[in-house]
Amino acid sequence: MKNYFKGSVGILILAVTLLYVQTSHAQSNWFWQQPLPAGNSLKDVKFVNHQTGYAVGDVGTIVKSTNGGFNWFTLNNPKKSQLWGIDFAPGNASVLIAVGDSGLILRSSNAGDSWSVIQFQAGVIYQGVDFVNSTTGYVVGGGGRIFKTTNAGANWFQQTSPTGANFLCVNFFDENFGAIGGTTRLLLTTNAGTTWIVQNLTFFPFDQVSGIAALDTNTVIGVVNNTNGTMYKTTNRGENWLIQSLNIPLFEFRS
Repeated sequence: MKNYFKGSVGILILAVTLLYVQTSHAQSNWFWQQPLPAGNSLKDVKFVNHQTGYAVGDVGTIVKSTNGGFNWFTLNNPKKSQLWGIDFAPGNASVLIAVGDSGLILRSSNAGDSWSVIQFQAGVIYQGVDFVNSTTGYVVGGGGRIFKTTNAGANWFQQTSPTGANFLCVNFFDENFGAIGGTTRLLLTTNAGTTWIVQNLTFFPFDQVSGIAALDTNTVIGVVNNTNGTMYKTTNRGENWLIQSLNIPLFEFRS
């Protein structure tokens, strides 16, 4: 299991179009951090530690903080496609992967100073990215696409997906147990993605599982964007699911 500071259930990023940062005294006060250094909407934020964090968003925006989020500066991105997700490799935090529109995967091996472009299957949107350890990571996106790397993002291979649904998020607890959320779908794997099992859950036609977290070897929580906000939870690897309405109407959750 990796110890990290990243968006997940418990630290769900709710409609990350604004970037806030907490005071150093852990109070309930929040400072407005946009539009500096960029005024574009932000979609995901990950912190490597208490000081260093990254956020990505519209028009290829990538920003970085090295002082706990009090100040941010823009990183150079060779592509201007919208970015939806970013993650780092635990144990090798200099390695970063960002994903977005137009089949775009960006990789940095020097903490964001420069980025290489890995682009394939143009027209597909990649929204979810998660690293399990220093070498293994996953990217998910449109049309049920699942990609895996075992060399810190230098190369990717496609895994077999049981559905063509659009995937929005992915999270692994360890090397074997992970979950994917998407449009009217929630999937689990217990064998590092060799097989993915679609969970027997009831969704409305436009429901999106856009927040997902594998909390231990048995427990997964998924949060659904719908009229009330719904949370699904299993504590036995999907044999049974608990359903809870969050009563948060028309609110977007992202993890």
